[in-house]
Amino acid sequence: MVIKMIKRITALLLITAFIVSPIQSVLVHKATAASPYIGRTFPKIHINIDMADVDKEEWSLVNVSIDNTLSQYQAHHLQAAIRGRGNSSWHNFPPPNDKRPFRLKFVQARTMLDSGHAAQNWTFLAVHSDKSIMRDYSAFHLGRQLDGMYTAPFARFVDVYFNGAYWGVYLLCVQNSEIAPGQVNLAYNADPALCEYLIERCGRNPSEGVVDVDYVTVAGVHYGIKFPDSDSRWLTPEHVQYVKNYLMQVEAATTARNNEVFKVVDIPSFADYYIVQELYKNNDVGYSSVFMQIRGQGEERRLEWGPIWDFDASAGNLANWEVYDYGPEGIWVGSANHWIRRLLEVPQVFDAVAERFHEIKYAQIENTIEHMKFMSREFNTALERNFQRWDMDRYVWHNPPEVREINTVSGQVDYLVKWLEMRIDWLGRHFKCPVCKSEPCLADCELKCVVCKNEPCLADCRLTHPLLGVISPQGIEANEPTIYCVLEVLKHIVDMPGSIENDTSGRLMRAARISDAALVEGGRPTIFCVLEILKYIVGMESRVGDGKRA
Repeated sequence: MVIKMIKRITALLLITAFIVSPIQSVLVHKATAASPYIGRTFPKIHINIDMADVDKEEWSLVNVSIDNTLSQYQAHHLQAAIRGRGNSSWHNFPPPNDKRPFRLKFVQARTMLDSGHAAQNWTFLAVHSDKSIMRDYSAFHLGRQLDGMYTAPFARFVDVYFNGAYWGVYLLCVQNSEIAPGQVNLAYNADPALCEYLIERCGRNPSEGVVDVDYVTVAGVHYGIKFPDSDSRWLTPEHVQYVKNYLMQVEAATTARNNEVFKVVDIPSFADYYIVQELYKNNDVGYSSVFMQIRGQGEERRLEWGPIWDFDASAGNLANWEVYDYGPEGIWVGSANHWIRRLLEVPQVFDAVAERFHEIKYAQIENTIEHMKFMSREFNTALERNFQRWDMDRYVWHNPPEVREINTVSGQVDYLVKWLEMRIDWLGRHFKCPVCKSEPCLADCELKCVVCKNEPCLADCRLTHPLLGVISPQGIEANEPTIYCVLEVLKHIVDMPGSIENDTSGRLMRAARISDAALVEGGRPTIFCVLEILKYIVGMESRVGDGKRA
């Protein structure tokens, strides 16, 4: 007991020394970002403490070593402090013999594995209730591919050992409130109107902090201020009041559901954030782990969305809650969070989200699913070892019956992949194309496009074709023909007597001939024939002149 008390007092003194001015930040540039994985195994993190002695409130001093990875990522006898973290992921798995998440805080900011940026705080997610071990990892992987500002944290799988005992596979991440380049890069300023902020919507704020000090309440919803940190002298009452006033502006704009939202909310980051959350049908967004940032200066100042966080109770892995349907159909995120719901009720915002979904569906989203299958296949032995330590058949909080019936990691990943594929199909029908208004978008046909040669057609991408111009809805505003304009052109051409007969060269007739590869029910021309037709129309000035209606 005396030794443990000495450790905790020492750790307290150490943590006091850890405090860094929010003005300071560290970025380590690497010439290469080589994979930290050797063969088909995960890096090992060794911590000289028993998991049973890790407390959620008190820091304990430990030494940390990293091996079974490339030499440039290895480290030995690093001084750090450890404590538990999480809410349900901590309280639902009591010690001494259970898998629980934790945090490490180093004396100085440092990189971990191939992170490429340094941080003092590093989180180890236990992913204990997610038996695929892939929900957080895959969501973060998708987020890092998107353009939104810092939408997802760095994450790598590691094997954790406490005092030499293997404790399972953990997901190593940057602590989500860590302010540093490469994660959430915000600027502190003594002037509240110039300072930038990290905010978290969380229903637990009243039990964990003091109102108008650690968090503010707007329209009955609690928003914690994560940066600047209330534990430091940097967060003043004036800063807190500024945050509250700004969030009240967002509340007023979203309530009005009009163009005022564009003055206070960054829509591109919102679109990316919302799509990832809704794709996974993340349960938490109506209550906690909803991170946002107030950033930018002057007229550029906006509420930006992200980083994303906490996906263990998502994507078909949450049962026994009467208000939540864990199937792949239906809108959850867009109804559970009142700001998100209101923003989607602004037509221009909904259209922006719909366009963005179709834009990334066959690229970043498909890439994420393929990457997840690759990781599950390549590291199957390492992942299965986790369930030699922790019984796969054991019921873990919120696992639905379908999940409990699967007793292999590969089976769990198959379940997750199929769930996501069905979810993508459903969302593709929900997010009708903002231009052609079809359900699903006409670009989703499985035939090979005669122009972009992709299967399925990437008509909703932002590529430029030399003859067709911009193949995207934006082409309409730019007076350049788009795939959707083409449909309108054809409608008028077929109603113009003699238009095809007057094509003396026969090129238009040949283009309009319907091949076996481009048939639809009833033998009518498909969107792919239309593209070929337009290629010839744009070269026939008289024909375009005759078709002024189109």
